[in-house]
Amino acid sequence: MRPAALAVALLVACGGVSAACGGGGEAVEGERSSSILLHQGALYVASPDEEAVVRLDPDTLEELGRIEVSGRPARLAREGSRLLVSPARGSALSVLDTAAGTRVEVDLPCGGAGDVVLRGERAFVACPFDGRLLEVDLDAGEVVRTVALGGAPTALAWQGEVLTVADSARGGLHTLALAELDALPEAGWEAQHLATELAVLSDERAAIGLRALAPVAEAGEVAALYQRVDHDDRDRPPELGSYGEVVDEDPRIEPRLTGPCGQSYARFDGGGRVFSGPTALASGGGLLWIAHRGTRNVAVLDCAEGELLAHFAVGAGPLGLVLSDGGRTAHVDLAYDHAVALLRLPEGGATEILSPEQTVRRTAEPVGWSAEALDGRRVFHDATDTHLTPSGVVSCGTCHPDGGADHLAWFFHTEEIPRKVRRTPPAWGADPSSKPLHWDGEFTEAAALVTATTTGLMGGDGLLVDTEAVAAFMAEAEPPPPRPLTDEEAEAAELGGATFESAGCGDCHLEGGLASDGLLHAVLPELGDADEDLAEAVTPRLLALRARAPYLHDGRAETLHDVLSTHNPDDLHGRTADLDDAELDALVAYLESL
Repeated sequence: MRPAALAVALLVACGGVSAACGGGGEAVEGERSSSILLHQGALYVASPDEEAVVRLDPDTLEELGRIEVSGRPARLAREGSRLLVSPARGSALSVLDTAAGTRVEVDLPCGGAGDVVLRGERAFVACPFDGRLLEVDLDAGEVVRTVALGGAPTALAWQGEVLTVADSARGGLHTLALAELDALPEAGWEAQHLATELAVLSDERAAIGLRALAPVAEAGEVAALYQRVDHDDRDRPPELGSYGEVVDEDPRIEPRLTGPCGQSYARFDGGGRVFSGPTALASGGGLLWIAHRGTRNVAVLDCAEGELLAHFAVGAGPLGLVLSDGGRTAHVDLAYDHAVALLRLPEGGATEILSPEQTVRRTAEPVGWSAEALDGRRVFHDATDTHLTPSGVVSCGTCHPDGGADHLAWFFHTEEIPRKVRRTPPAWGADPSSKPLHWDGEFTEAAALVTATTTGLMGGDGLLVDTEAVAAFMAEAEPPPPRPLTDEEAEAAELGGATFESAGCGDCHLEGGLASDGLLHAVLPELGDADEDLAEAVTPRLLALRARAPYLHDGRAETLHDVLSTHNPDDLHGRTADLDDAELDALVAYLESL
């Protein structure tokens, strides 16, 4: 626990009026998380680019002040006078008490956090890169439980006595009763396993991008938002085109819902229901609002009927929604424009595409980004530019959200690309100075890779696309930071580091795995599948390896243990055959510490 006085910061944030930040009388429930919240009569926006939480007037959208928060603050929750801030690229939960003018930082055993939700004096934090759910005692200011769920827990929401946890790696939902969590001992940072079934959202096609949940009070259920993808359609003829094209109004990638408000709500028929890249969800007054990063728009559904009531065109990067006025008014965090939009639903809905009532862009000074990279991020997540993709279905960010990876192996076969199955690698740090790009080392420049992906996989023509800006974004996008370790974990990682060198792993994975020799190596046994087999693969960097399952070029290995044992029978991928279980466990501990 790290306390810090916030009186001066909060006075600035409140425009010098009072440390209580306004009166507000709004009922507050800590059921879900968002990048934008109404709190005590003001709007608060988590701005990772600015390393700050920004306070705005909800009517004029005028900036009233800001609080500096490190670690790329991304998600907010609130209850009473407390405002909780989770770090996308940090390891400390910030707890701001806007009434008392205080701030406490709670150290977390995860390298980068997702959603945070409240339950009285208890906060629950998702750790997407570490497969963990944390419970924080806010009174004590410390983590009291660390639950190992595996996968990539991203979104959280309470409904009654049940916590829903979305797993964006395995495409499913955990439902954890409060009594189940209470039955676990309070073991602090020591990871405990909780037996819970994962309800997979899509059987015949995979579910990715499962990053938004919303309790629907009227139904007593939780709605979940994801993308349903046909990632391994090996019978599809190449002349039917890329992942960005639609055949017979059937896209290979489409946004979907699960829960009480229906499932399919988009239409890729050239009309006004083109939605892709879903990122945020909010429910109120029988309505469901859905924000889409790819198509830069917001849909409003009648939950009971599953009907589209309105469609708003907004700016770049709509990553958060908060509702008021009985669910008929929404504020949208346009993170890539450093702006907020105010949307009001007209009586009876609207058939035409609507504009926000107002959009106010603030003067921002992004930390750690060049202007070119920020432009490239907009292009990277844009499905509206027909030079990138023809039908609004796909963007680079579909498979690489925020520059990361979707945890899938995709089958590729178009008229430009021969048959192959390849696992999605993270796009962050795609810098050819560290290695050639793609598993087979096909590209030596990121800009050329962008052009080939646009024309070969997304169906665009690549004209007028600023590929250098996209390359700058990929080079500057931050990987997840290492996870803080317990003493026991640190000791195991140290032993594993020695094994990493003695087993010869460091001969190709240079600098302890943080760099690559940039060479092709024949290290994997053939499986007898021409689509999946790859004679030689470029040595990848092992940075943030714990967050990149499944492993190897075709995703054949579910775990790092599988990489080192099952899929290394001839000791071509490090000399691991003679390692005992303890040595293998230590080596994995080292790899997960990177």
